[in-house]
Amino acid sequence: MGLARLDQQGRLPESRWRRLTFDRFNSVGISPADGPVQRYGAKVDLAAKTVQLSKRGDQAWKSNFTLETPSPGLITLNGEMDGKKIQAKLRKLDAKSFLLNSRGFHWINEVPYNR
Repeated sequence: MGLARLDQQGRLPESRWRRLTFDRFNSVGISPADGPVQRYGAKVDLAAKTVQLSKRGDQAWKSNFTLETPSPGLITLNGEMDGKKIQAKLRKLDAKSFLLNSRGFHWINEVPYNR
């Protein structure tokens, strides 16, 4: 699936997501705006257009979303997580846009890459 940046999200500002990563091994990483990545198990059913998230270590916890693709490169997730309704609009990111992929790895980085 890949990496997606959030364009818009219907959620409280203190719990906003910044990025969502669909891994190929049935997992999702959610990067909140102000904290570390949260990892979830994921069952993605493209035929039924659903995504079910589960927490590792808590088999009872589930979160269900419907998945819409209004246009190529755009995904809308609608559902509920921890008792809060969520609508997230995602835009697929191109892997070539990441600095490591476009510039390559360098042991010594010159300005402005030596942060």
